[in-house]
Amino acid sequence: DLAAGVMAEIRLRAQLAARERMQAQLVEATREAERANHAKSDFLNRMSHELRTPLNSIIGFANLILQRGGSRPASERTYIERIRDNGMHLLGLINEVLDIARVESGHLEITLGIVDVGALVRGVIAQLESRVAGTPVSLRAEVPEDMRAITSDEVRLRQVLINLVGNALKFTQEGSVTVRVTADAQGTPCTIAVVDTGIGIPAERLQAIFEPFEQADASTSVRFGGTGLGLAISRDLCRLMGCALHVESVVGRGSTFTIELPERPPRP
Repeated sequence: DLAAGVMAEIRLRAQLAARERMQAQLVEATREAERANHAKSDFLNRMSHELRTPLNSIIGFANLILQRGGSRPASERTYIERIRDNGMHLLGLINEVLDIARVESGHLEITLGIVDVGALVRGVIAQLESRVAGTPVSLRAEVPEDMRAITSDEVRLRQVLINLVGNALKFTQEGSVTVRVTADAQGTPCTIAVVDTGIGIPAERLQAIFEPFEQADASTSVRFGGTGLGLAISRDLCRLMGCALHVESVVGRGSTFTIELPERPPRP
């Protein structure tokens, strides 16, 4: 019995020592992952800054040349416009990557203020309506009258709406894109939905599209372009603002992305 007790004690100590080693390894692995994530975020921040500076110069000089006009041929003006437009496209991609890095590192902050949702929606429609000029797609807003203002981050909420409406326009070749706001009996905005009659999303991909660099299927990025970052950023921004973002879709009939606004202002 004494020998058995001694052996049991030895086995117990060995198990405890092995558990302590595993815990120490887990702690070290966690620290290493945090260091790697910090290094990645720092790298993206630095590279984004280094890339944005010359891109802003390219865009600025292209705009300056276009504003001066002159007697240059139409083809030359077209080339300069392409330089400007492609520079702005690259700048948008860099900003998306930077936003993802900030969210992952916990460095992206929201600034709360009073937001007129109706004015915000109408402003986004006015900003993007040139995209449907001359196309069989209508872009419109359905906003209740006399709504109350809410407390949120107007800049980030506009960014989410621009992402959602921009996506809807990209994947809708004919029909309509509607930004629909609902409010409760007191006139407080409850939801903002972006409804399109586009290509739709397969049911098995409805959650995957909110992951970075994911799209509805492999052919989507080839056919329509994009990095697959817009929805991931939009979802994370909604969470920071206390909102929820979800989607309903039927392939071939269209999609509805809905922002559920919080009843109370989010914590900063």
